[in-house]
Amino acid sequence: MNEKAKKIAVSLFLGFIMITSVIGIVLVNYGSNSGELNYKGQRFSRLADGSLQAKIDGKDVIFLYFPAEVEGINVSREIIDLIRGTRMVYMTSDYYGNFSKTIGIAGYNLGLALSDVYSIFSVQGFVQNVTALPVISCNNATSSVPVIMFREGNETGIYKEGDCIIIESSDSDGFIKARDRLFYGVSGIMDGT
Repeated sequence: MNEKAKKIAVSLFLGFIMITSVIGIVLVNYGSNSGELNYKGQRFSRLADGSLQAKIDGKDVIFLYFPAEVEGINVSREIIDLIRGTRMVYMTSDYYGNFSKTIGIAGYNLGLALSDVYSIFSVQGFVQNVTALPVISCNNATSSVPVIMFREGNETGIYKEGDCIIIESSDSDGFIKARDRLFYGVSGIMDGT
């Protein structure tokens, strides 16, 4: 094979690779099922910003993490039943905490989802008297109005002290993951442990 024929063969081969790569990218990213995910029968749509949307009891709920990504965070059946059995929850955190903005977003989104899907009203507050919001601590928790407290800890987890549900994490992502995991449990998408 002469030099010119080798160049033509290499050019055709590279052209073939480039064309099939483009076709593959188009099919993967723009195919009809590219934004659809499924977890134990629950369908999720991937939105343009990367978040996930699921229809739960006829209402659209937004998540940042797919259920498989938060399976390592345990939520007891007792916590799920406590939330499902109430019409109101208090949510609180440390106003001066390192993750106060992320916790605020997680608490707001959890309260919104609980209200929209299950008509569970939430009252936001802080453990300190620093704003017009109420002062709320685990001392305010009752079986009819539990407290959900977001606080910094050594690892990401969700547990219960009396009628107070503690969502703990050592980083911002952990609070969002725990929020998603808790609502997956409340909605029945994931089981309690």
